[in-house]
Amino acid sequence: MNYKDISNNIKNFINTPIFKVVYIISLIITFCILLGTKQSLPELSYFELYYVLLTNPSFVLFNYFFISLIASISFFYNINKRYSYIIRLKSKKEYLIYLLKNIWIVNIFIFIIITLSCLILLNIFGNDFSLSPFANYNIPNIIYIIYILVRLLILCGLLSVISVLSLLLINNKIVIVANLLLYGMIKEQPIRLSLRQSLTDFTFWIGNYIIPDIYSSFLLDICCTSLFLIIIIILIIIIFNFVLKKMNQVGV
Repeated sequence: MNYKDISNNIKNFINTPIFKVVYIISLIITFCILLGTKQSLPELSYFELYYVLLTNPSFVLFNYFFISLIASISFFYNINKRYSYIIRLKSKKEYLIYLLKNIWIVNIFIFIIITLSCLILLNIFGNDFSLSPFANYNIPNIIYIIYILVRLLILCGLLSVISVLSLLLINNKIVIVANLLLYGMIKEQPIRLSLRQSLTDFTFWIGNYIIPDIYSSFLLDICCTSLFLIIIIILIIIIFNFVLKKMNQVGV
């Protein structure tokens, strides 16, 4: 992988007007949520406030998933404009792998920018860095926050990969509308008040991993999340091979 090439791709993207606009909106949304939360719950510590932020559907869906979608689609079209590079790739499979690797890297980069911006804004509203046990998990709240962030990063990357592969099959407007409908369903999903007690409570609904449920133990939480991610990865492998087969058939 040519890291200089990837670095140039990222620089080109962050200099686009669309990235600057969504990034400014992201900061405004984050500030407003933090301000409202701190006014209603002034006793929250830094990490408690961050947890509230990471479980707010509006924050998570816009700041991570919507921006990730826009970045991935924009990046997809920018890469496909570089015919001189694409034709040097040995096969269509190599092209797909190159494309998806770039999508993952740009998602990681965007994720880091958004997360660092949130941490900076949090300093305005919270300076109590004390740790407390999280729910019934018997772990510090900072450990669970890191866990949520890692899960969000993986989910953003996997959904971006599915969206980009879908762009090779269907119209980009359909892909965007489908994602927005999914985000709308997640934002309006009912809050589950009871704990998930065992693997029989496992759910295939992605919204329960984006806006986290609480389980009877941290280990059960990890197991259910891992099972869900494995299913998504298998789905991606199936879609990848289907796209590759179609590309070979039509000579794309």
